Parts: sequence; structure tokens; C-alpha cells
Amino acid sequence: MKTWLIGAGAMAQDYCKILMAQRIAFDVIGRGSTSAKSFAAAMNKPAQTDGLVKALQSSKPPDRAIIAVNVEFLA
Repeated sequence: MKTWLIGAGAMAQDYCKILMAQRIAFDVIGRGSTSAKSFAAAMNKPAQTDGLVKALQSSKPPDRAIIAVNVEFLA
């Protein structure tokens, strides 16, 4: 199953720890390069940049996703 972790902030880092502990493969979709770089440095896992729209344009939608973004970005 293809899993995406949407977001690259502090909440996403917590989810990343859980997914890694459970050995679940996943891709991280972030919006900006700053948060993606911070995420990669902290978690030793790359995060794509440019957001969800670009990710959906270049790849099939995942089977499941975890949304780890601030409330104002949920819509």
C-alpha cells in the first residue's frame, strides 16, 4: 500500500517516528524547502516540496494518507 505523510512540520515528525517504528513505507509531501530540509535533517528521510497539488500531478494518489498540517491548511 502506498502511504503519504502530508506535511513536514513537528506533527509530521512525530508521525514519521511512528511509521518508521512500524516499518511502514511512506513518502513525505511538504510545501516549502525550509520545512522539507528541517524534516530531512531531523528524521533522516527526504520530504518532497511544492505541496500536494504537484505531488498529485506527478504521481498516482496514495492508498492512504496521514494529514499533518496546520488547521488553516486542511481545506
